[in-house]
Amino acid sequence: MVAAAPPGTFPPGKTVVIAQGVQLLKEEQTHGMGTQSQQPEHDETEPETKKPSLNRQESLHCVLGVSKSTPVFLCPAGLRPVKDLLWAVDALEAVSERTSSTTKNKHNPPFVFAIVGPVLDEAYAEAVANRIAKNATKTLALLPAVSRATTLAYAKASICVLNTSLSEGQSGALLEAAGVGTAIFARDIPGNRALLELLDVAARGFDGDDFSSYEKVQGAHPCGFLFSNPETLAETLALLSMGDATTVKAATRAAQRARCGAEGLAQRERDGWRNVAASLLQ
Repeated sequence: MVAAAPPGTFPPGKTVVIAQGVQLLKEEQTHGMGTQSQQPEHDETEPETKKPSLNRQESLHCVLGVSKSTPVFLCPAGLRPVKDLLWAVDALEAVSERTSSTTKNKHNPPFVFAIVGPVLDEAYAEAVANRIAKNATKTLALLPAVSRATTLAYAKASICVLNTSLSEGQSGALLEAAGVGTAIFARDIPGNRALLELLDVAARGFDGDDFSSYEKVQGAHPCGFLFSNPETLAETLALLSMGDATTVKAATRAAQRARCGAEGLAQRERDGWRNVAASLLQ
C-alpha cells in the first residue's frame, strides 16, 4: 500500500492510485499522446484474448440445441443467492405455455432463458439446477461457465441480456451487453438503474428516435428496460420474442443508445488513464 511505503519511495507529485485491472502504458508509448491515440502492449504473461466469433462450434444456439431463430434471453451470472436467478422463472414458464401455441416450429421452444456462469455457492447452484430440471417447456437452460470471449459471443447472439440480482454495484455483464449492442432487461434496483442512467448521460452523440415514442412500453428506459416484478418482465419479454413491432423498436432503440453510451464511457476511460500515465512519465 502507498501509505506503508518507506519515505522517499514515491517522487513528490508523481503518485497516483491506480484502479484494479488498469494497465499502464510503457514510457515509449506516451510520446505524442496529445495528438495520437496509442494502445498499451499486451503483457506476455497474459496471452491476448481472441475476438468473439459466432461461427465457432460453441455458438449459443448450438449449445442450447435450438434453431438460430429461437430468441434467447441470456443471464450471465455467478451462481450465488444475491443473483436471485429464479426470480422470473415461474413467470417465464407461464408465458411460454401461452406463447408456445403460436410458435411456427413446434420442435423449438418459443424462447430460452439461459443462465451461464460459474458455481460460487454449491447449495444455491444445486437449487437452481433442480428447478431448471423440472422445466417441461424447454424454455430454461443452465450452462457452465465459459471464457469471457465466449460469454460476449453468447450475449451478441441473444435477443437481450438479463440481470435479476437483489443488489448490484454496476453490473459488468450489462455494461458488456451495451458494448456489443444487445438490449438490456434488468430488475429495477438502484445499481441497475444507475448504470442505465450513466449510459444515457454518456450517449451524447446518439441521434436515434425520440424516447417519447416508446415511453408507454412496459419497463422502457432510454437505454434498456427495468422491472420491479417478474410478471411484467416476462410479459414484455414474450412480446419481444414474438416480434411485437413496438416492443422490438423500443428494444432496438435502447440497445443502440446504450451502445453509444458504452462507447462514450470507454473513450472517456481511455483518455483519462492515458493522461494519468503521461503525467507520471513527464
